[in-house]
Amino acid sequence: MKECCEGHKPIGAILAVFVVIALLLAGIGYLVGTNANNEMTVNVPTGSGADLRNILSVSGTVEKMVSPDQVEITLGVVTIKKTAADSQSANATEATAVMDALKVVGLQTSEIKTFGYSVTEEYQYNDSTKKSELIGYRTTNNIMIKTNRINDAGKIIDAATIAGANSVSGITFTLSDTKQSETKLVALTEASAVAKQKAQVMATGMSVTLGKVTSISENSYYYTPNYRSYDMASGSVAKEVSTPITPGDVSVSATISVGYEIK
Repeated sequence: MKECCEGHKPIGAILAVFVVIALLLAGIGYLVGTNANNEMTVNVPTGSGADLRNILSVSGTVEKMVSPDQVEITLGVVTIKKTAADSQSANATEATAVMDALKVVGLQTSEIKTFGYSVTEEYQYNDSTKKSELIGYRTTNNIMIKTNRINDAGKIIDAATIAGANSVSGITFTLSDTKQSETKLVALTEASAVAKQKAQVMATGMSVTLGKVTSISENSYYYTPNYRSYDMASGSVAKEVSTPITPGDVSVSATISVGYEIK
């Protein structure tokens, strides 16, 4: 029996060595297994050195206020008559007068557009009958004005209301397509500088060195037009002085993400 046990010592030792080797290989990233013939296999990870780089990812955001160069004014002509035909006819006359008045103050035809027209039944509740009764027809003609004459917004509104416009939905100061493109480039440039500065500060704090840029992407860019509500009661239909409308700045925001290799 002693000879039998002694004869198995080399096999036990071999198995122990095999286990140790397998554990060591697994610990350094190799995958140890067996193939179909029950033979040990070692899979070595492949891939370039770039796959094993240490990357620092940062983002940069800028928010700024920009002076607008365009104003959008939404107004309308609303008429209510007993018949649809009379309502439409009266509305057409008043809308034409408004259009003519806008051209008198210097607006071009390309700056004035009709963007909504509707004819609807107008009802009123009758306390005696306890029912809603048809009292006529409402015709609405909405007009959009888009111009770079932002300092003349008050004058434009006055001309329109005097001529017959009885609805002003609001005034919005915006950026033209050209200025928006220019502003976007500036905002993205500044956001890139912010991201780079953050990366440098973080690298210094962690005692590492920034390497080359591995990735860069635009996360977001948007601007918020400056909207002003307008109360018809505060208009200057009977005034000689133009309604004061002061342009407000437009809010612009841009964010980018950058990846840096660190050493």
